[in-house]
Amino acid sequence: MGSLVLAGAIVFWPALTTSFFLDDYVQSAMVHGRFPGVRGPFALYDFIADDNRAALFARGFLPWWTDAHLTLRFLRPLSSALLWVEHSWLDAWPWAMHVHSFAWWLVAVLAARGLFRACLAPRAATLATVIFALAPCHAIPVAWLANREALLSLAFGTMGLTALLRWQRGGGPVTAIASVTAFTVALAAGEYAIGCGGYVLMFAVRARVGTRRRWASTLLFAVPVAVYLALRSALGYGAEASGFYQDPLRDTALFFQHAPWRFVSLAFEGWFSEETGDWNWGSDAAVVAVLVVQVLLVRPVLRHVLSRLPEASARTVVTLLWGSVFALLPVLAVLPSARLIGVAMLGIAPVVASILDVAWFEAATEARHGIEEWTAIVATLLGFAHLVHAPGTAWLKARQTKGYSLDFAAHARGLADQIRGQAAPEVVVVRGLDDVFFYGFALEALGVANTHWTVLSHTGHVLALRKDERTLELVVSADSAIYPASFGDLYRSESHPIAAGEAFSAEGFDVTVTEMGRLGPRRARFQFNADLDDSRWVWVGESQVRGFYDAKPPRIGFGNPFDP
Repeated sequence: MGSLVLAGAIVFWPALTTSFFLDDYVQSAMVHGRFPGVRGPFALYDFIADDNRAALFARGFLPWWTDAHLTLRFLRPLSSALLWVEHSWLDAWPWAMHVHSFAWWLVAVLAARGLFRACLAPRAATLATVIFALAPCHAIPVAWLANREALLSLAFGTMGLTALLRWQRGGGPVTAIASVTAFTVALAAGEYAIGCGGYVLMFAVRARVGTRRRWASTLLFAVPVAVYLALRSALGYGAEASGFYQDPLRDTALFFQHAPWRFVSLAFEGWFSEETGDWNWGSDAAVVAVLVVQVLLVRPVLRHVLSRLPEASARTVVTLLWGSVFALLPVLAVLPSARLIGVAMLGIAPVVASILDVAWFEAATEARHGIEEWTAIVATLLGFAHLVHAPGTAWLKARQTKGYSLDFAAHARGLADQIRGQAAPEVVVVRGLDDVFFYGFALEALGVANTHWTVLSHTGHVLALRKDERTLELVVSADSAIYPASFGDLYRSESHPIAAGEAFSAEGFDVTVTEMGRLGPRRARFQFNADLDDSRWVWVGESQVRGFYDAKPPRIGFGNPFDP
């Protein structure tokens, strides 16, 4: 285990040296009283609600196209409380907070090892532990402090599953209490724990124990979940009107529209450790092709491997496989990312480990042919994917997140230096990126208070046309949009699109969408309440590489392009 911890420290080292990132700035603002709306120790994931939506609009933190009913509230009291303590005392030492996250990674790995040992032979359990520990799904939760709830809910959820298995196999009341307690704590950490229900269901369906005990075991999970969901509903938690999150109870049609593509994406990442975020999931052919690849590669091999295992072991492997499938269902409400599949890896890792165990250690190496040869080939591919490619991908993901965080911090400092000293800076972002929401909080953390933040577009190349003293028109190409009008936009669901001629009022200006394109608004007119050349405005554009650059409006009657 010591060697595995060392390997984890190496793989996730960039994560341990990451700065604050995105939501980290927002949660720091909540703790230190800089956030619009009062947030206590248990509410650091209560981002946008009725009590502060108007204030966020007024400060410009929410862009003009934001849905008037946008709600982002997540019930994660345990994770919130831990972050509250850390932001109160350790804001100046984010590395210490990342060490804390790494400790929870270790707890999750130890819990997974306990589960695998309860389900598999020793060698397969060891392989599964290595695969699980170094999976890319842990990189962002370790690197991004605000996403630590994924590790906490995974760790305690796994403990709950192991205790449930022990009770199902004849354990006493103490084991049952341990399972209920672990599931309760996991849900208090975050809703990721709901994915454990896939394994609970399959343990009940396929267990070789008495009918009453195996179905009674589901109550160890069902009762805490019912209480959690009832509290979540009663307190108004959840997501609404966002394109990034689709609550299956509030945006049912949209959820089921995107669920197949999201499922395939997450399953592919889990099984082959391959990033799928840039794939064109709008193509039905792409989804069908991925499904065919997965079935052709894995299914016949799995059937052969199961035939080589003892009946009890084979039954357990199938149970974990189906559990991993159902574990993906709760996270289909979010834009696909490897950080979502930690619970699913509890089933994928042991199945892959069983394939490797049989192909590498159980089968004869001489004169392989037919299905045995195919099993050896697939095992080699899976072994490379999970024992070589996955750790490398995890390191790259952690390094990428660190790079983003350092660039964000540097860009925030550059802008702060530019506007420092102004009484109430009016920053107008002509074109921004998807992280632009968080810069206002980062500026306040740097001592630039009372900044008004105005975002005109979130796009690539944009042309700004100056109509008169107070009017600016933005135009993008036909294959683009002024904001990402898709299932990935945080601020507006694609089920509530903006129409041509629709007008919006924001603090300091009015907006009218004058032309729609295939992907959303491609031309909009902005009427400001003061001359665009007034010294009150600080005009900037945002680039991932250059940070913030000067983006002053052109002269009347002229245009000026702004690029990423």
